[in-house]
Amino acid sequence: MSELLMPAGRLWQRLRRQLPADMALAGWWRWPRPLHDRRMSLQLARPWSPQPADLAGGWQWQGRRWCRQWAGWCWWLSADGRRLYACRRH
Repeated sequence: MSELLMPAGRLWQRLRRQLPADMALAGWWRWPRPLHDRRMSLQLARPWSPQPADLAGGWQWQGRRWCRQWAGWCWWLSADGRRLYACRRH
């Protein structure tokens, strides 16, 4: 079972710097162990979709979703634009 955590701490600040400025974050979902160190799900306060400036920052359409690879993480946006998923690349 996952639980929604509110924004706080250094991890949150690092995440915030990796994401577009207009992406309003509401919190993140903690994954059950042992997945929590490799996967993450961020809850967005409002739906988001990439703007032209975000495309220059690495966001691209792949199949049925928007995604981005950065700093060892793969990010992808849910179809409704309300949740952002991340997975650490090995």
